[in-house]
Amino acid sequence: EHRNVNFILGHAGARDVADAIPFARRHPNVSLGIHGQGIGQLDELIDQLGAERLLFGSDWPFYHVAATLAKVLIVTEGRPEARRSILAGNARRLLSGVRKRAGL
Repeated sequence: EHRNVNFILGHAGARDVADAIPFARRHPNVSLGIHGQGIGQLDELIDQLGAERLLFGSDWPFYHVAATLAKVLIVTEGRPEARRSILAGNARRLLSGVRKRAGL
């Protein structure tokens, strides 16, 4: 219903990752924050949605940011574009769209 609004699903749906993936596939304006997800889930998210739909984030103080970073580095080993997208490019793209719409 709100196709011009970008939504970020925190924790990639937490324990409901299996439901978050088809949801994000149906709605191209939905991205998934990956904080708190395990290596297996991160690999599946990249394979199913593509790295351009995933956002690096922190779940501090529950999970230290270093834990999520280490998992991203492991999963994206040999995939430099996926790594750049997840760690910075996707957030930069989403935030630049917000700035443009706000006239900044």
